[in-house]
Amino acid sequence: IYNRDIKPVLGNIKLVDLSIYNLNRVFDAKVDKNGKRMAGAIGVCHKIINQVINHALALNMLDTHPAPQLKAKDVGGGSKVTKRNLSFSELKILLTSMPSWRTDPSNIRLMQFLLGCGQRISAVLEMRWTELDVDEGIWLLPASSEERHTKSQDAR
Repeated sequence: IYNRDIKPVLGNIKLVDLSIYNLNRVFDAKVDKNGKRMAGAIGVCHKIINQVINHALALNMLDTHPAPQLKAKDVGGGSKVTKRNLSFSELKILLTSMPSWRTDPSNIRLMQFLLGCGQRISAVLEMRWTELDVDEGIWLLPASSEERHTKSQDAR
């Protein structure tokens, strides 16, 4: 992202000469073929630019932030993720097509398990044998744990 989106616009500008005008040129360039601003790309560019500027400030390479109050949402960035669930027909297509995937069978079983339990992949990968009741076919989810990235119904 840096090499593709940021460096071509800001690469020849010294840190001390960086202005909000220069930053906006990066954000303004992030539009799709219909001219609509690409919120995700703008948000990532904003984050990377801020990381570089804050690092320069920490190393005393820069005295002030050129746009200290500028938030990603102010320039068209931010999270505009559309959440949706698969329909039953889409889920059926997905599940019936899995055996033909060119991947290890354990990957297919993992995908089936993830779809079946509805848990985050991190929670599944951190699952412990002590949480499983194999005879009953039950996974006893632990209470909310920041370390394990889990959240059970009881912890909500």
